[in-house]
Amino acid sequence: MSKQNENNKTLSKQLIKYSMAASSTLLLCSQAAATPQYSGLKNETISQSMFQVDIDGNSVIDFDIIETFNPNNSNQGIIAINANGSNFNNLIKGQSAGSGNVPPRFTVGQQIGPANSFAAGKYLAFKDFNSSTGGEFLGQRGFLGVRFKIDDNEHYGWIHFEGGNPPTYGKVIDWGYEDQPNTAILAGAPKYKKTTATVPTLNEWGILILMALILEEGLRRMKRKKDQVPQLS
Repeated sequence: MSKQNENNKTLSKQLIKYSMAASSTLLLCSQAAATPQYSGLKNETISQSMFQVDIDGNSVIDFDIIETFNPNNSNQGIIAINANGSNFNNLIKGQSAGSGNVPPRFTVGQQIGPANSFAAGKYLAFKDFNSSTGGEFLGQRGFLGVRFKIDDNEHYGWIHFEGGNPPTYGKVIDWGYEDQPNTAILAGAPKYKKTTATVPTLNEWGILILMALILEEGLRRMKRKKDQVPQLS
């Protein structure tokens, strides 16, 4: 094998190494930024019962979701959510109804975090209750935006819920939360993602630029070494 071919093989190997270094940097940075936690699929149906949600799995109940209906009238029912203990006033604020708040129903990708206003939770769905009907989850599926505490630090998350119509039953599908305190999360993350194309965030742009710089430096060094190799006539 000629000296020129050996040099070309060496340069090719070095290019592969630089590419792998850039890819590893991208992977590590992406993993470091990916902090939303997911509960796994639950599909818990409630009917004349209560389901308790422990968002972060620390054996402390964060939210109670309760369904009750009039056994003498199958069209009358209420589904309500309440925060426990220090989590009072920790559901995203919606319209007022009676003594409580009607939390909004979020879709995949909507932001839940410090920029939102929070209030005491109450009615997810109600029908013929005090001669009124309403709630964002009446016959609908969506995400509840929630705020709770871990070691006195505020965290944000979501609960995926489906309400019946009439609201004689409900289903807690799953939930997720951001494990970094005071950090927003997108509804549904990391399990559910919007299908539309998204623009990279500033952090993602930084990762891409770093990867490009690594590759550029690798190519520059390879070119310099190639220029230093005596060319065979």
